[in-house]
Amino acid sequence: MADAQELTRERAFLHDVGVNLNGALFIVERLIEEIKEEEGRLENDSEIERLFNNLATRLAKIDSQVKSRHNLLSELLDLEIQNEKRKSALRDSSYK
Repeated sequence: MADAQELTRERAFLHDVGVNLNGALFIVERLIEEIKEEEGRLENDSEIERLFNNLATRLAKIDSQVKSRHNLLSELLDLEIQNEKRKSALRDSSYK
């Protein structure tokens, strides 16, 4: 079972992911506004390029966070499975 520190880390991680998602959504909204205002003059607009770069950065960070969390949770699950197998083996050996 997860202890208090693990739960605190998980909450902090989810907060970080939420912050990055909100940042990415804000950038998407700004891009939509800029596109509506520009109507075809986007090719050379440095503001649009900056927004797309910021969006790409945020999305890459979210991707990295999700992969990191997936790996950590996989490791924790593997440890939990190993612990359960050990407990089961000890129970089985005590019945013999």
